[in-house]
Amino acid sequence: MTGRPKFVLKLSTEDANWIRQKFANVPPGKLLDRNDHLWRRS
Repeated sequence: MTGRPKFVLKLSTEDANWIRQKFANVPPGKLLDRNDHLWRRS
């Protein structure tokens, strides 16, 4: 998993499942807020 980009256009089924599990308990608003913060800073 080293040297792997955070976001890739092509995800294997295994990667997609891992992401779904990782963010299953994260409210969508939390992710959106964090993304907005990052976009505003850059």
